[in-house]
Amino acid sequence: MLFYMNIDNLRFVWVAHNDPQSIEEVRLALSSFNPDIICLELTIEIMKKLLKSKLRFKSEMFLAYRYAVENNKRLIFLEKDQERALFLMDISIIKLLYLLFIFICRNLKNILSFNKLEKIDPRMISWLSKLLIEERDKLLTKKIKTITNNYPHKRILFVIGKAHKEGILRLLKCS
Repeated sequence: MLFYMNIDNLRFVWVAHNDPQSIEEVRLALSSFNPDIICLELTIEIMKKLLKSKLRFKSEMFLAYRYAVENNKRLIFLEKDQERALFLMDISIIKLLYLLFIFICRNLKNILSFNKLEKIDPRMISWLSKLLIEERDKLLTKKIKTITNNYPHKRILFVIGKAHKEGILRLLKCS
């Protein structure tokens, strides 16, 4: 698949979810860029829950969603509920085995003494988080490429969490 990316037609807003500054950044991007398509880093089910929440007005995702609906813009959810459920299955078995090995090594003392693993090494949690973000970056980048290839002449706004910025931009540059 050929990857088409016209930077003039694309905008990324990297958000900290439910942050007032992120809401302002999304608002500015919507008004200044006037996108044809808005892509959100969440699932339809999560959006349905957000729509029912009293906190929806504090969400940058809700702001972008409402703009799309009110202005008859195409809305694309970058994730599907099934994908989230099967996400760990997509991570390579080697990475999972490595994760298990590291976990056992770093927590061997607790495991051997039959502690309840109350003192899990915080670096382990950080490493796991980084691994999951990297894997999601790959999935999101693949979808970004597909969308930009399918709509080469449309203005597309992507609203994605800041944790994915570095990985997605690196992967897009490698294409």
